[in-house]
Amino acid sequence: MEKEELKNNKKIFGKARQRANFKIHIVIAILVLAFLWVIWAFIFKNVAGEGNLFLKCIVFLSIVWLLVLISHYLIVYKWNRNLIDRELEKLIKESELKKEKENKLQSEETNQIANNTIETE
Repeated sequence: MEKEELKNNKKIFGKARQRANFKIHIVIAILVLAFLWVIWAFIFKNVAGEGNLFLKCIVFLSIVWLLVLISHYLIVYKWNRNLIDRELEKLIKESELKKEKENKLQSEETNQIANNTIETE
């Protein structure tokens, strides 16, 4: 029973760690992107050539980082749980089938041994 509790605690700890990492990722993304937008607003906004290029870079970076954050969210909160649950169900079914086969083989062996002892008597 203790091993199962440890496994559950490890799973809970892993989920908590993933969620905390996601929240840290959001904070870092907001800080970095805000810093870049502030730089653009105060330095490059009024510059024609370089400001336009810097703006395009910030917009591109913002879009890419948003996509990365969305995928990180989906992995941590949505897909991860479903994928793990499915794999656990598969492994549980496989182990149950193995146990059933082993039990069936053992019962067949005991029946054969019993039949052999009856025939020899």
